[in-house]
Amino acid sequence: MLKANIAVLLVSLSLTEHVLAQNIIKIGVSDSDGPPVAQFTDNNLSSGLTMDIGNLLAKELEAKPIFVVISRKRIEWALEQGKVDLVCNANPDWYGNSSQLKWTHEVFPQVEKIASANSPVMIRQIEDLYGKKIVTIHGYIYPTLESIWAQGKASRLTETRLDLMMKALSSKFADAAVVSELEFSYWAKRFPQAASQIKLQPLVITAVPTMCALSPRSRYPLTQLDQAIDHLSQSGQLKVVLQRYQWRPK
Repeated sequence: MLKANIAVLLVSLSLTEHVLAQNIIKIGVSDSDGPPVAQFTDNNLSSGLTMDIGNLLAKELEAKPIFVVISRKRIEWALEQGKVDLVCNANPDWYGNSSQLKWTHEVFPQVEKIASANSPVMIRQIEDLYGKKIVTIHGYIYPTLESIWAQGKASRLTETRLDLMMKALSSKFADAAVVSELEFSYWAKRFPQAASQIKLQPLVITAVPTMCALSPRSRYPLTQLDQAIDHLSQSGQLKVVLQRYQWRPK
């Protein structure tokens, strides 16, 4: 009887592996995504939020995930041609061919906030930035702040990387910085001592919903993807994953 049960179990596992082998979902990842959204080793996705969410979605769909790293310039083409089923960490405003693609429900928001030196001073509204030197990433546009810079109510400094922005704050070269919550949390966990001198303020500069762009050639229907995302959200699984990438000062 024991041998028979083992044989049945082996057959069941074999069938499961066969089904998963048939149900493959190809998830595109832009090579321009940085940590903690995506981390690469030898040009392959090795970890990050995109991988965690992709694995959860694949499990909901009873499929095997394959992560395909693609140049940002070829993401739209890859989706249109069905080279990948979907790309997450996406938004229709970021794609020139958004009308040719299908768009899922929101997965998580990309939030930019104000960071400052750690002090009792709170920055809750745009007016609290008047007279301050605000450091940002070079080449980025910040519609919420453009008018106060143009009117001379605040001044803008630029840096090319987040760590340089944090140095500008700690050296008091800048009074405030516009940071992505996810990227700031990743930096803070790596450099907790430096992060203890920085305060993430309540003022939200931008909050952009991210979702998955679904290829029109994918065998997976949009309704199925939406149901999977909704279940992950309602069950709290998405929240658990996102909490891994958040930072709270001690």
